[in-house]
Amino acid sequence: MNKKTRKTLVDITPRLMEFRSLPKKTQEELFPLLGSVAQNALQLIDALEITGETTYEELAIQLGQNPQTISQKLHALIEGGYPIQLDERTAIAKTGRLRRTAKLL
Repeated sequence: MNKKTRKTLVDITPRLMEFRSLPKKTQEELFPLLGSVAQNALQLIDALEITGETTYEELAIQLGQNPQTISQKLHALIEGGYPIQLDERTAIAKTGRLRRTAKLL
C-alpha cells in the first residue's frame, strides 16, 4: 500500500464508521458507488466481523491479498480511529511463523 492510499484510508475512516452505522440495505445500495479504497477497507472490516479474532495471514487468504497489505490497512484504520484491536498474543499460522491477531472491538 502506497503512502497516498494509506493517507486516504486514515482520512476516510470516520466516514467508514458512519457508513457501517447505516441500515444494511442502504449500505448494499451505496457500496458500488464508493471508491476502491473504501470498498477494500469495508471488505476487510466485514471479514473481521465474520471471523472474529483472526490472523493477518487468514484475512489475506480470505481477501486474496498479501498479509503485509492487511497489516498496513489495519494499522491505517486504527490510526483513523476504527475500533480494531491488534492483540499482543500471536497465533501460529500454517507456515509456522508467528502472526499477530486482529479483531473488532
